[in-house]
Amino acid sequence: MPSSMLAKGQNVVLPDDVSSLDVLITWADADLDLDASALLLGADDRVRGDADFVFYNQTESADASVRYLGKSTTEEGQQERLSIDLAAIPDDVTKVVIAGSSGERALGECGKLALQVQDGTG
Repeated sequence: MPSSMLAKGQNVVLPDDVSSLDVLITWADADLDLDASALLLGADDRVRGDADFVFYNQTESADASVRYLGKSTTEEGQQERLSIDLAAIPDDVTKVVIAGSSGERALGECGKLALQVQDGTG
C-alpha cells in the first residue's frame, strides 16, 4: 500500500489483501505521557460493552481482534502501538476508533503528534 498523508476526516480504502494493521501514535516530548486506546463500535456508534475498550489496563478485546502492544522509545521520541486483526473483528463491529489521551495536557498542547497505520509490509 503506498504511503498516504490524510487530512482530518479523510478516509482511504484498504487493499483487499490487507488483513492486519499496526497503529502507532508517536510524540516527540519524552517527558509527556500519552495513552493510546481503541474502541470497537457497533452500527449505533457505541461500544457493545467494557470488553470493546482496549488500552494499557485491558490489553486485548474479548475476541483478540484488537490488542494494545505497549509504549516504547524511538529515535523521534515516544510511541504507543495497537494491533488490529481485520479478519477477526466481529461482524457486528462497524468501526474501530483509535484515540489518544493525556492526563497532563490537552492534546493540542502536546507538540508534534503523529498517527501511522501500517500493514504487514510496513
